[in-house]
Amino acid sequence: MNPQAECDLLQLMEIDLVRAGGDQPAIWRGSTVLGGDGSAFGGQMAAQALMVAKAMQPDRAPESVHTHFLSSARPDTPIDHEVKILRSGRAFTVLRVESRQGERHCLSSTITLHNSEGSPEHQMPMPALEIPEAYPLSDFVPPGTCPSVRQCFEIREVSAQSKAEAGCYPQQAYWFRYKGDLGKDQAVHNAALVWFSDLSMPWTTDLAYDERHGRRVGASLDHTVWFHRPARADEWLYFAQESIVYAGARALMRGVFFTEDGSLIASAAQETLLRRLF
Repeated sequence: MNPQAECDLLQLMEIDLVRAGGDQPAIWRGSTVLGGDGSAFGGQMAAQALMVAKAMQPDRAPESVHTHFLSSARPDTPIDHEVKILRSGRAFTVLRVESRQGERHCLSSTITLHNSEGSPEHQMPMPALEIPEAYPLSDFVPPGTCPSVRQCFEIREVSAQSKAEAGCYPQQAYWFRYKGDLGKDQAVHNAALVWFSDLSMPWTTDLAYDERHGRRVGASLDHTVWFHRPARADEWLYFAQESIVYAGARALMRGVFFTEDGSLIASAAQETLLRRLF
């Protein structure tokens, strides 16, 4: 573990088997950590749900995770992930993970695992960029959020467009990497992408607004990450994001992850409730 990391993702994504299943769904338990406004960090819980699915089907790689954030969770109370295999075929396994604290239903995740297959390939190109170290370190901590869940990554800001210009088209992009060593398990690196995307995407829309447009009150509604190719989250990744629409107090963001050599390795989308109150 790198001593500069503010939190240990490997530890915070650990899950312990509480009930093995059989006639009832299996239950795995994980810790929680403060995210913001007194609530647990949703990205950690979504990452744990992915680890639960991988523990159930260790021979298949994560293909996607679709998470609905249903209610806030306490940051000082463990969370139980109840998992059920919905279907397992020759190529894909689909699982449902329901995450609860007692009677409080916090997250519902649908996770797909896939046997590796070959095919022809194409992708959108990565823009021409300088090396990551050429860009300034980002020390941005969103108001009301816990800095440690962000500071375990080295983050370098490439661009942030449409600052405080209502009606514009907000975009931002970062180079980032986890400060420690995440090991060889690809599911851990995929879970780290889920973690980081939930740190960054909800704030893309806010680039176009400030206190002149009202006080921000927001919450993630649902979050999806698709994994296209293997990659390491403790090596440099480029994450480009855009807020494609903001209407009816809901904002939709999407983003793409590239490796340094230009390989598109994952895509993400998130819808956020974003009210501006006067």
